[in-house]
Amino acid sequence: MDKEDEVAILARLKGKKRGGKLDFFTIRAFNSSQGDYEIAYGYIYGDDRFTDGEMIRTSIVTAVHEDMKIIETRNTYYDYDREATPQHEKDLFSQFYF
Repeated sequence: MDKEDEVAILARLKGKKRGGKLDFFTIRAFNSSQGDYEIAYGYIYGDDRFTDGEMIRTSIVTAVHEDMKIIETRNTYYDYDREATPQHEKDLFSQFYF
Protein backbone atom coordinates (compact mmCIF):
# COMPACT_ATOMS: atom_id res chain seq x y z
CA MET A 1 0.00 0.00 0.00
CA ASP A 2 1.40 3.38 -0.90
CA LYS A 3 1.24 6.47 1.30
CA GLU A 4 -1.59 8.03 -0.73
CA ASP A 5 -3.81 4.96 -0.22
CA GLU A 6 -3.04 4.92 3.48
CA VAL A 7 -3.90 8.61 3.85
CA ALA A 8 -7.22 8.07 2.02
CA ILE A 9 -8.13 5.19 4.33
CA LEU A 10 -7.19 7.15 7.44
CA ALA A 11 -9.25 10.14 6.28
CA ARG A 12 -12.30 7.90 5.82
CA LEU A 13 -11.82 6.35 9.28
CA LYS A 14 -11.52 9.76 10.96
CA GLY A 15 -15.29 10.13 11.44
CA LYS A 16 -15.70 6.64 12.88
CA LYS A 17 -15.39 5.35 16.43
CA ARG A 18 -12.32 3.22 17.16
CA GLY A 19 -13.75 -0.01 18.48
CA GLY A 20 -10.73 -1.61 20.11
CA LYS A 21 -8.89 -4.71 18.98
CA LEU A 22 -10.46 -7.96 17.80
CA ASP A 23 -8.43 -11.03 18.69
CA PHE A 24 -9.02 -14.55 17.37
CA PHE A 25 -11.47 -13.04 14.89
CA THR A 26 -13.24 -14.47 11.89
CA ILE A 27 -15.41 -12.97 9.17
CA ARG A 28 -18.45 -14.85 7.96
CA ALA A 29 -20.33 -14.15 4.72
CA PHE A 30 -24.13 -14.19 4.56
CA ASN A 31 -26.63 -14.04 1.72
CA SER A 32 -30.01 -12.37 1.96
CA SER A 33 -32.72 -11.16 -0.39
CA GLN A 34 -31.22 -7.68 0.01
CA GLY A 35 -27.71 -8.78 -0.98
CA ASP A 36 -24.57 -10.38 0.34
CA TYR A 37 -22.80 -9.07 3.43
CA GLU A 38 -20.14 -10.00 5.98
CA ILE A 39 -20.00 -9.86 9.78
CA ALA A 40 -16.85 -10.11 11.93
CA TYR A 41 -16.77 -12.12 15.15
CA GLY A 42 -14.06 -12.16 17.78
CA TYR A 43 -12.88 -11.37 21.27
CA ILE A 44 -12.74 -7.62 21.90
CA TYR A 45 -10.15 -5.71 23.93
CA GLY A 46 -9.83 -1.98 24.65
CA ASP A 47 -13.41 -1.00 23.74
CA ASP A 48 -15.27 0.74 26.56
CA ARG A 49 -18.59 -0.69 25.36
CA PHE A 50 -17.51 -4.24 26.27
CA THR A 51 -15.59 -6.17 28.91
CA ASP A 52 -12.09 -7.12 27.72
CA GLY A 53 -12.19 -10.62 26.28
CA GLU A 54 -15.93 -10.55 25.59
CA MET A 55 -17.14 -12.30 22.42
CA ILE A 56 -18.75 -9.86 20.00
CA ARG A 57 -20.08 -9.63 16.50
CA THR A 58 -19.79 -6.44 14.52
CA SER A 59 -22.26 -4.73 12.28
CA ILE A 60 -21.85 -5.25 8.53
CA VAL A 61 -18.19 -5.14 7.44
CA THR A 62 -17.63 -2.48 4.77
CA ALA A 63 -13.88 -3.05 4.25
CA VAL A 64 -10.90 -5.00 5.51
CA HIS A 65 -7.58 -3.15 5.28
CA GLU A 66 -5.12 -6.03 5.57
CA ASP A 67 -1.99 -3.87 5.28
CA MET A 68 -3.15 -1.81 8.26
CA LYS A 69 -4.84 -4.73 10.10
CA ILE A 70 -8.16 -2.86 10.30
CA ILE A 71 -11.74 -4.10 9.91
CA GLU A 72 -14.13 -1.29 9.01
CA THR A 73 -17.88 -1.26 9.59
CA ARG A 74 -20.41 1.48 8.86
CA ASN A 75 -19.73 3.44 12.07
CA THR A 76 -16.73 1.79 13.72
CA TYR A 77 -13.31 0.42 12.89
CA TYR A 78 -11.42 -2.30 14.74
CA ASP A 79 -7.77 -3.22 14.83
CA TYR A 80 -7.29 -6.93 14.59
CA ASP A 81 -4.72 -9.43 15.71
CA ARG A 82 -4.86 -13.20 15.29
CA GLU A 83 -7.39 -15.08 13.18
CA ALA A 84 -9.61 -17.57 14.95
CA THR A 85 -8.62 -21.20 15.26
CA PRO A 86 -11.29 -23.83 14.51
CA GLN A 87 -11.99 -24.10 18.26
CA HIS A 88 -12.40 -20.32 18.60
CA GLU A 89 -14.83 -20.33 15.65
CA LYS A 90 -16.84 -23.11 17.29
CA ASP A 91 -16.99 -21.13 20.56
CA LEU A 92 -17.91 -17.87 18.80
CA PHE A 93 -20.62 -19.36 16.64
CA SER A 94 -22.15 -21.37 19.48
CA GLN A 95 -22.37 -18.08 21.41
CA PHE A 96 -24.26 -16.46 18.52
CA TYR A 97 -26.41 -19.51 17.70
CA PHE A 98 -24.90 -20.54 14.35
